[in-house]
Amino acid sequence: MVEGLAAQWGITIALAAAGSYALFRLVLSRRGFTRIEMLLHMAMSSGMIAMTWPWGMSLAPWPQILLFALAALWFAGLGVAEQAGWLRRGLLEHSAALQYLHAVMMATMCWMLIAMSDGGAMAEGSMSGMQGEVHGSLPLAVTWLGVGTIVALVAGVAKILAGLIGSIRRGRVREPLLYGDHVSSIVMGLGMVVMSIAIVVP
Repeated sequence: MVEGLAAQWGITIALAAAGSYALFRLVLSRRGFTRIEMLLHMAMSSGMIAMTWPWGMSLAPWPQILLFALAALWFAGLGVAEQAGWLRRGLLEHSAALQYLHAVMMATMCWMLIAMSDGGAMAEGSMSGMQGEVHGSLPLAVTWLGVGTIVALVAGVAKILAGLIGSIRRGRVREPLLYGDHVSSIVMGLGMVVMSIAIVVP
């Protein structure tokens, strides 16, 4: 899926750092919602690392698709609940916008797994994109769905990045861990954009 050993290692290191940060937050946090979020981020970073290397193709896709589909619904539900004011104030550490970005990222994981599975990218051929070699092409519907997820990812990452920069300038973010949460999400989101583009435009 990602061509070139340098690119594979670069993405792996970035995702491993994000996953390690999620583990760090998991250990420190006493909030149940935050712990669930960090567990799902660890699963996502591990899944993305696996996709980057040839051995990842041997992992069963459908259990992962089910997990990330449920995770996407979970984050989307949290975003709606936070935005509508259904949750007790302070119950969630993060804004609805960040919850929505997480939902998009989890949904994108489902798309990437489907695109790389026999039901997606392998419809008329085989794919060994880990070495930059793709045989056959994605079905049109899968391709356009991928384009949609890339656009949503870029928009979501841009919104979170702009909000983070604005908060830093105004001095409104007082907890260092919240900086880390946003930066980690941005890193994972950008990594996902790169990997998605590699699938859509082999």
